[in-house]
Amino acid sequence: MELRSIEGVLSGKLFPLSKNGVTIGRDLKSSISLTDDDDISRNHARIVYDGLNYYVEDLKSTNGVRVNGAQIQGRQLLAPGDRVGIGSHVFLTVTEESVVAEGDLSKLEALRREREAKQESARREPAAADPKTGISAGEIGLWIGIAVVALGVMGWLLSGSRAPSAPEPLDREVILAAEPPAQPPVAERPRQRILEPPALVEETTKEPETGYLWVDSVPRGAVVSLNGSPIGISPIFIEELTEGEHELELNLENHVTRAKLVRVPLRRPLAPLNLTRSPQTCEITSKPSGVTVIEADRIIGRTPMTLLGYEPGQHELRLVESGYEPQTIMAQVKSLRATQAHAVMTAATGTLKVTAVPATCSLRVNGEVWGTTEPSPDGGHSLPWISENLRPGTYTVEIEHAGITETRKVRLAPRGLTDVELIIFRPTVAVKLIDGRTLIGMVRERNAHGDIVLALSASRDTRLLASQIVSIAPIPVNE
Repeated sequence: MELRSIEGVLSGKLFPLSKNGVTIGRDLKSSISLTDDDDISRNHARIVYDGLNYYVEDLKSTNGVRVNGAQIQGRQLLAPGDRVGIGSHVFLTVTEESVVAEGDLSKLEALRREREAKQESARREPAAADPKTGISAGEIGLWIGIAVVALGVMGWLLSGSRAPSAPEPLDREVILAAEPPAQPPVAERPRQRILEPPALVEETTKEPETGYLWVDSVPRGAVVSLNGSPIGISPIFIEELTEGEHELELNLENHVTRAKLVRVPLRRPLAPLNLTRSPQTCEITSKPSGVTVIEADRIIGRTPMTLLGYEPGQHELRLVESGYEPQTIMAQVKSLRATQAHAVMTAATGTLKVTAVPATCSLRVNGEVWGTTEPSPDGGHSLPWISENLRPGTYTVEIEHAGITETRKVRLAPRGLTDVELIIFRPTVAVKLIDGRTLIGMVRERNAHGDIVLALSASRDTRLLASQIVSIAPIPVNE
């Protein structure tokens, strides 16, 4: 088989394929050197012979090798008429038969002459002459042959037979002519094209095996799920399972969920799966959540939580949380059943006590008008304004008198009393003392003995005994 270049700078040139292989590339040492194309790698491809067929093999080139326009991977069988593309070059695989079919007899004759020349050179050459006698081994053999023939003739004459006619002289040329002529070269028989060499035949994709699974449980009646999807109730026979691992899960009321990983096909039958009874449980919830749960002075968790491993019966639990009233609940635990206990927490409340000076003031809390304070019997300050069951938190308390306001923010604590006194300083009396002084202020307190507490400012008070006071005169107020 030969390669004929049909595209490229070597177009028309014929390259015989050696049994030892042919290399193709830009390297000058390649059997077919293609230095005109930069798309061709230095060692691009080679053609090998396995004793029966020729193959073209890509030597991990940059741009690959094409056979009949298709890129090959690794090695590809060649047949007469295949087109091998390497870069911009295309070669056609041809044989003598294909040359004859194309009518190119001159090329066929050139091929035959080349083959005959090789066969002629391979024929046995005449032996060299003996350096001592100057007679070659061929001539010695010739004379020995003549002697044998002469002895045979003499023996025949002595036996009385008719003398033969004189034999024609035998010479070296006659003996050599007796040798069988060299056989003309036998045309190479076209080889059958094999789709793939035995060593390169790709294995066919193995179809995945399928198997079956018998699933049983103790006790029976469990919901069976395969790979996360429920498929039935145990016992169950599962068919046509693909080869590989599968996740099996069994669920039964009042029993612990059982999960198992199985591989198909099984080496041995799957034994029944034992399901363990789940312990009795009780779920504790509350509103709001996150409440501390206490049992017998021991904190056991925060809601929501589940009681596990408790004996059937009632269990007293105490729920406490800052800002809420404590709650006591009874958690009912039943055998092999899940129960629930829920508690609604009640916010702890507080009491707000407001006292105003002067005695009659308009009272507002968080911007909402609550009413007007009433004067106390002594007339110095108001009676306490008491409001109960208030949610703990921050409150803004404001009083107003004669267009003057006083505001204070107070923090109301749960389960307690928050006392706040607001004073609007406005002089209402002039107190004349025995030492001749006159004090202007507000009478905040007065007892039965006539002693008073006089507010000289919003933050300064003084206590005066009745024996110190000469007179108390009111100062008119335009309200």
